[in-house]
Amino acid sequence: MTSAVLILFFVLGSKLIFADPIPRRPGDLQPIKKYPPYTISPPPWINILVPEDDAIVNQSLITVSGRYQNAFRITVNGSEAILSQGAFTINNVELHDGENTITAIAYGRSRGQEARDVIHVTFDTADHTPPTSPGQPTEGFGSGDLDWSYGYFHVFWSPAQDFETGVSAYELQERIDESGEWRTLSDQITNTSFAPPNEQHNTHYFYRVRARNGASLWSEWSLPSDGIRLDQTNPLPFTITDDGETTNSTTELHATWTPSSDPETGIRNYTYFIYENAPNGRLIVGDQNAGLATEITRQNLQLQEGLTYYIGVRAYNQAGRYAMYFSDGIRAVTQDTTPPSLNMNPSLDERKAMIGKEYTFTANAQDSDPSPLEYQFELNGNVIQPYSSNNILTYTSTALAPGSLPLTVKARDEGGEARQDIPIYIYRNPEVGS
Repeated sequence: MTSAVLILFFVLGSKLIFADPIPRRPGDLQPIKKYPPYTISPPPWINILVPEDDAIVNQSLITVSGRYQNAFRITVNGSEAILSQGAFTINNVELHDGENTITAIAYGRSRGQEARDVIHVTFDTADHTPPTSPGQPTEGFGSGDLDWSYGYFHVFWSPAQDFETGVSAYELQERIDESGEWRTLSDQITNTSFAPPNEQHNTHYFYRVRARNGASLWSEWSLPSDGIRLDQTNPLPFTITDDGETTNSTTELHATWTPSSDPETGIRNYTYFIYENAPNGRLIVGDQNAGLATEITRQNLQLQEGLTYYIGVRAYNQAGRYAMYFSDGIRAVTQDTTPPSLNMNPSLDERKAMIGKEYTFTANAQDSDPSPLEYQFELNGNVIQPYSSNNILTYTSTALAPGSLPLTVKARDEGGEARQDIPIYIYRNPEVGS
């Protein structure tokens, strides 16, 4: 009974489904729609590359990046990441103190498709990394690198870097010669220079430096400096020679000097300068570099007639110390073409001489030219005092026959010679027997 009812219901139902009791016009017929088969997209995939899992960082904002496939959207801890050709990036992911969970979700193109990657990152505010090493030290006075010093200098270096706790101090060490042992000068230096104390003469010093950060971590040592030698003595003496007592030129001076030397650091260069009237008089030529030459000729001067000029020279060693010496002076005179003149009128006492007595006679020549004068004295044609700058004659009459004898006075300079004969009357000395 039941089977018959079911068969009847199926038959009747079929009729109900396929029967079309309402007639349709030809225009009312609709085409049957056909749909393509339903497809499912490949599942997404994602992998966090930066930072690494279980990384320890010291910044509260980090960048998270990685690779993905088959995803049109990615979030990292709920924030949208930037996608580009299979790579994703998101900046400023915020961390809290301690361990943090970073979750990246890739969303596929089919409903419900997603993939996840989870890492753990610890935000540690402590500084576990040392500073960078400071720069290689140099020695000098602020600019350049000196290889020698005369006794005072600084050591300089470029600063170290520490982005967590900063640089708090530097330690500077020195050693003597390249094989010496390092010793600390100070480990509490707070700037990038230091003046070493108590350095010794003729000693070769080298320096190195390292940095300490706020977490008391030390950097590696810098490279050693190239060294500096201390020279606290001047170069050895030398002698300057000009062209004599006088010069006819008023526009040029010339001098030579013996080479100086320095046992520790050697001679670096010479300089020269010229004073008028005295080594500390009026400076007419300031310090001029002569290099290593030991001779100079200075032209285009304006020397004053009759004034004396002193040429000074400094010899510098490599450390900057110097020895200084002067010439003995040279007087500027023009060419003398006029001889001196003698027109003496001795007193009556000067015209008499007694045999055996000592007498003094003074001669004075007149000369408008400044060249040096020389005098000579002759008695009865015999030279009793040859030419010299001495214009005073001291003589004792010999046992000549009494009577009148000629005293000849001569004066000369570069312009010529003058003479004057003065009769001297010789008396017999009554105290001396005949």
